Amino acid sequence: MLFTSETYIGIDPSRGKKAISYTALNKSLEPVGGGKGELAEVVAFIGGQQQAVVGVVGPSALNQQILMDPERRTALLIPISRGRPGDMRVAEHLLKQRGLPVYRTPSSGGKIPGWMETAFGLHGKLHQLGFAGSGADPTAERMVIECVPEVCFRAWISGEIMAANLFFGRLQRQLCLYNLGVDIADPMDFFEEITRHRVLHGQVPEGDIWSPSQVQCFAAAYLAWQAKNQPDQVGRVGVVGEGFITVPAVLIEEKL
Repeated sequence: MLFTSETYIGIDPSRGKKAISYTALNKSLEPVGGGKGELAEVVAFIGGQQQAVVGVVGPSALNQQILMDPERRTALLIPISRGRPGDMRVAEHLLKQRGLPVYRTPSSGGKIPGWMETAFGLHGKLHQLGFAGSGADPTAERMVIECVPEVCFRAWISGEIMAANLFFGRLQRQLCLYNLGVDIADPMDFFEEITRHRVLHGQVPEGDIWSPSQVQCFAAAYLAWQAKNQPDQVGRVGVVGEGFITVPAVLIEEKL
């Protein structure tokens, strides 16, 4: 499907290349597409967008063992304030040093999870389609960013964050995005559908509450929207050659 207006797409490749979830929002933050499909299918959908910012929940490349090299670490002024540097990218290290949840991308000698290989493939295909990386000018018509929704929610949710895989954790994140302006039904309407009769008969409409993968996609799409429309509200961490992770700017201002 071809959209001639700006589109903001969030992609979660955590289930592998045959079940990649994605969500598309328009400039008004209204859902305009989404679903689940194989890598080629998702890339074809993105390729049909004339103007788009894509948020991929996953790394673009392997780590280059910068953290394991004292000389390069010193040259890049990378702080080591907690423990010893691990086998991960600089971007991931900087977030972990502040207690933020993020994956670890191995070097070429490490074991690469299947979902990461899918993420690498996504980034590669998007670059082939002309999508610029996160260091591009925010006015670029086509751009791809790497994001970690759980890091974003640490900035977007002011109170205690519930576990992402639990029902109320998913509801909390969905409500957060609703409050940020994503044009979806109020998640709290869910409770109007709950009656004693329905609960007793196992007819609870949990489908109204997003799955963990849908949460990831909507969060990534919203951050992609911010990267284009509110560039002062986002920042990035990382180094050239390993890739950057885009995060809410407040995390950089206060923690990094």
